[in-house]
Amino acid sequence: MLPGDKRQQPEIDFALVSTLADSDSQGDVQFVQLMPEDKVAPLDVVSTASVEPDYGLDIGLFTDSNTDYGKVYGFGEQPFGNPNLEYGTQAPFHMGFYHESPIVYAFGGFLKRTYPEYRIQLYKQLSEFAFAQGHDYWGWRFMGWGLHYIGDFSNPYHVMPVPGNSTMKTLWIGLKNIMGFPEGQNNAIQLASNRHTVLEDFQSLVVSQAYEEKNIQHPTIQALTRQKPARVYEDSHIVTVISQQAYDKAHDIHEVLEQTMPEQYVNDPAVEYSELNVKASLQETVLKTSGEDGFHKLISIITDLLGGFSENGASYVEGILITNNPESVSSS
Repeated sequence: MLPGDKRQQPEIDFALVSTLADSDSQGDVQFVQLMPEDKVAPLDVVSTASVEPDYGLDIGLFTDSNTDYGKVYGFGEQPFGNPNLEYGTQAPFHMGFYHESPIVYAFGGFLKRTYPEYRIQLYKQLSEFAFAQGHDYWGWRFMGWGLHYIGDFSNPYHVMPVPGNSTMKTLWIGLKNIMGFPEGQNNAIQLASNRHTVLEDFQSLVVSQAYEEKNIQHPTIQALTRQKPARVYEDSHIVTVISQQAYDKAHDIHEVLEQTMPEQYVNDPAVEYSELNVKASLQETVLKTSGEDGFHKLISIITDLLGGFSENGASYVEGILITNNPESVSSS
């Protein structure tokens, strides 16, 4: 359910709908149970499905994931990801590094082993197939799954290995790892993971509060409100447009996080941010650390990222719908 939403259906525990052992990972998100023949709005199906890949999909699919199914999927050993996180095996399916220099790929070939483009295309085609066969529920649900990865690509930490690091620093870390000194790479992974999570935590708090307060003029809500016709979707846009937009903003995002967040949250590789349990007070912490100017600077960059998701998500949705019902799209 969306923040502040109330339904007649009984609530159900997150543990019943997740493959994760940590039932606290979804925070205060509430789920309700639909019974056979219950009616539900397509928007509810899409929005609920758009979160599902984070708590139910892409877990343990590698040969070294210690799962039976990981041994048969054919993805090989996990190329990268934070082993301190239960959902760390999701990383290669939710991150796509398409814009690094050839020399970076030469020293870090594992960066090429990413699968979000595959996921976006898979769920787009499954959605189109479901609609064509008259299974609208699954058409909307597959669409929501694909939108998850489109949304991931609005976050620079999903499209650049370590925002804030220069090409030379990234190469040096990779070279030391090859020489048998993995500490630099492990630290870089931990820092990127912490910054990634703290950015998404702050965004979640700000947008949820604005929605619950019905503050439709809040810049983040406005950014998610469609202002112009959607760009015609093309398969190549996953790399050339959608991921490129966030990649171009990555270093700026890193700088703002350094300016607005406590050092412990974003610059200490000995810390696992997710274990600090500080999300609830994060807005107050940012205000205390960087004042009103820093707080609004952080909201501004989040607003910019959400605007990109709005444009790219609308393009993806209409790219699916126009395949089966072009008149409804052109008049929407």
